[in-house]
Amino acid sequence: MKHRMSAAVLATLGFVGSALAATDAIDIPFTRFTLPNGLTVVVHEDHKAPVVAVGIWYHVGSADEPAGKTGFAHLFEHLMFSGSENRKGSYFEPFEKVGATDQNGTTWFDRTNYFETVPTPALDMALWMESDRMGHLLGAIGQHELDTQRGVVQNEKRQGENRPYGRTDENILANSFPANHPYQHDTIGSMADLDAASLTDVKQWFQDYYGAANTTIVLAGDITPEIARAKVTKYFGDIPAGPPVPRQQPWVAARDTSTRGEQVDHVAQVRILREWNVAELGHADQPLLELAADALGGGKTSRLYERLVYKDKLVDDVSVGVQAFALASQFMLSADVRAGVDPARVEKAIDEEWKRFLADGPTDDELARAKMASRSGFIRGLEKVGGFSGKATVLAESQVYRGDPGAWKIDYERLQAATPASVRDAAKRWIAKGDYTLVVRPAKDGEKIDESAPKGLAAADGRPAPKRPPTREYVTTASDVDRSKGVPEVAAFPALTFPAIERGKLGNGIEVVLARRSTVPVVQIQLQFDAGYASDLGRPLGTSSFAMAMLDEGTKSLDSLEIARRSERLGARIGAGSGLDSATVSLNALKAELAPSLELLAAIVREPAFREADIERLRAQWLADIAQEKTDAGALALRALPPLLYGEGHPYAIPFTGSGTEASIRSIDAGTLKLFHSQLIRPDNVRILVAGDTSLETIVAALDRVFGNWRSTRIAVPPKQAIASAAAQGKPRVFLIDRPAAPQTLIFAGTLAPSTKAANNLELQTMNGVFGGTFTSRLNMNLREDKRWAYGARSSLTDAIGQRPFIASVSVQTDKTAESIAEILAESRAIIGPRPPAADEIDKIKVRRVRALPGSFETTAAVLGVLAGNALYGRPDDYAATLKADIEAQKDADIAAAAREVIRPDAYTWVVVGDLSKIEAPVRALGLGEVKVLDADGKVVR
Repeated sequence: MKHRMSAAVLATLGFVGSALAATDAIDIPFTRFTLPNGLTVVVHEDHKAPVVAVGIWYHVGSADEPAGKTGFAHLFEHLMFSGSENRKGSYFEPFEKVGATDQNGTTWFDRTNYFETVPTPALDMALWMESDRMGHLLGAIGQHELDTQRGVVQNEKRQGENRPYGRTDENILANSFPANHPYQHDTIGSMADLDAASLTDVKQWFQDYYGAANTTIVLAGDITPEIARAKVTKYFGDIPAGPPVPRQQPWVAARDTSTRGEQVDHVAQVRILREWNVAELGHADQPLLELAADALGGGKTSRLYERLVYKDKLVDDVSVGVQAFALASQFMLSADVRAGVDPARVEKAIDEEWKRFLADGPTDDELARAKMASRSGFIRGLEKVGGFSGKATVLAESQVYRGDPGAWKIDYERLQAATPASVRDAAKRWIAKGDYTLVVRPAKDGEKIDESAPKGLAAADGRPAPKRPPTREYVTTASDVDRSKGVPEVAAFPALTFPAIERGKLGNGIEVVLARRSTVPVVQIQLQFDAGYASDLGRPLGTSSFAMAMLDEGTKSLDSLEIARRSERLGARIGAGSGLDSATVSLNALKAELAPSLELLAAIVREPAFREADIERLRAQWLADIAQEKTDAGALALRALPPLLYGEGHPYAIPFTGSGTEASIRSIDAGTLKLFHSQLIRPDNVRILVAGDTSLETIVAALDRVFGNWRSTRIAVPPKQAIASAAAQGKPRVFLIDRPAAPQTLIFAGTLAPSTKAANNLELQTMNGVFGGTFTSRLNMNLREDKRWAYGARSSLTDAIGQRPFIASVSVQTDKTAESIAEILAESRAIIGPRPPAADEIDKIKVRRVRALPGSFETTAAVLGVLAGNALYGRPDDYAATLKADIEAQKDADIAAAAREVIRPDAYTWVVVGDLSKIEAPVRALGLGEVKVLDADGKVVR
């Protein structure tokens, strides 16, 4: 239940046009109707998978909160998951039992939404649940529920503030909008206002805003308008409309003068943030500003990135984007200043590029590339019906904010018609003056962090009065739903349909594996090499990640920027990276541009240049990333724990961030990278995995043209060594890492588990689901829902060919650190002792996995992921097809045995990251075992 700070959904999906696509060729067809009680319903048919995305959007957000009640909208979102009058207990449990996917809720300035994707036969259950909390909630909310969710939300706030730069949003909003602007405070609210929230307050919030006439429901997927009308009327028709809700009106509150602020934080480098208030969603200039942002700082080929990163070497990263909202939007710049560089030099260079852009606008090529990237992103986005950014979300946002589910298409047309002059003129109107610049600098040794709320701007004139809706007569319709009978049972579930897997070979013997998927005209390809972090053994740590990141930084005939420009012109996405046991190069290409996209991919894989200038640029960015990792609690723990679990000399005894160490990255040179490439990025060490809109004959021929004549070098290749087993720990150990003034403590408890290739892998996963792998797991229900000490607690099994880490993890409020460790121990001892996984707990995990299968492979990327897992872990081609039977065949006794095999509380390795001045003594008092303090490099200091 995150409160989201994401850019506009349209930008996420790429709902912009280009000269390459006519407006009427890109569409999300819909049917809209309104029930007599005022409820708006939007239906989109997509029958490619037997699932339906359900989205419920309430037109209320933090912008509607009065003074002294900040955070109410988000707090109430959490309360909506606490159960309803006719279905007590966790809201998630019935959805877990039917295999729902993409389930969550979010709150933002202008709306609160709830969503899930369910198997088609479970739609009645989902609508019953959503309607029960909309129409029958207040009797289920008491002081206990309020106090529980208040504690959870406050820990969500602490968790956000515990991240590097985690307080910047609050500062920027306070200094960008006047005190009387609806957007001046952040969505999560203040601790004081959350503390003051009363049961009367939250119930009044529900009565004021959660009526049917203030709500939009979107159903997208395996559904028809006729069925949708009948079902929505049945479950929602008797819910009252609610009182009329006055609508906040757009108020950009653009500023005429530049202002500045400074913030000190526990961060590794100076960050410059700059914001302009700009046109709201629906304004003709807003899509043009998206294009301006793309040209200025949308990626490698943008003006600022090329100038500041490539040419002047002043920053390690720079980006520009637009966050579009109903009342105003934010045009945002972010630049991470390179170590040793004066921030004033960076700002001077930014100002020079800004002035040049305002004078000339984007070039024709910049605009064409932006349109192609957006168009290709739109095509890819058509695959998904629900979730954070699927088609249901696009339709809902357009309806709620603009009164028309198809309003996104207006922006499409504006973007399609954009010219360099129109983009330049829009930029002149909005981003030529009135910026707020926030410079975040690292705290000096011993310097205190100011945690008080920023002062912010004073109130201003010009705020338009909220607009009252026209008076309408709404009526409810009688329902024959007997809610005393409880949640509707789901009698049958659709079977999984997985594409047939086909195999072929290139002329040089490279194996090709294809799963054909023709839902969108896209082909996704992954070259999987037997390499990865584990191959760093005997090389500088981080070599695999660094070498793979260098592949698209230049070939023998193309430099880094030209590679990026060609990718953008083709609408292709090319990436390379490393995991624990493999290194991959991937291509996501439009079917129509597959041939030239493959040519570019082959050049990147076969002919990397490893130029010295590119190495030094990437090295500087890499070292900055490592420094940032050392200021982040999660990254610190991921760096420290694996070497402790596996022991010196083991290939997995490395930072699981994959970034290596400062010393190892400084030691990498062109020779290191060329040797890695010649030894591991070879035609005899790769498989090519393909999913998408192509045939085996077509793709093999296309791949053969660019890879068929690839021959291995004669350089000696070291024999591959089996990954040795690490000795299990015989007793518990505790390692503390200090983060002064941290508002939360991160706790990791780790041990070693069998390989992903183990015969009982499914039993291990089911056991993990019971213990900490799902929302209703024991660990999360204890520390979040019962104790309310954390935003969330979990356990995980990281996939690996060798022994893999099993980690229980949680971020808790500082004053509950020792108590939380004690609870993790208690839950661990219980599941291997007096409370082994119960039959109902096991059944819940099993049926959830089985019933989620049809919706789990909705996208081409998900299908490709199965091929990749099969190849890496030696699974048969029918793995996905037989998964249902294999999951159902698990025995309770075997799952209990898996718990005893993995969960060893008396031999846990604990890594605890927090303010040692407050937590060290209580942790030592637990008497867990030997306690040592580590520095940020993982070295023992005492």
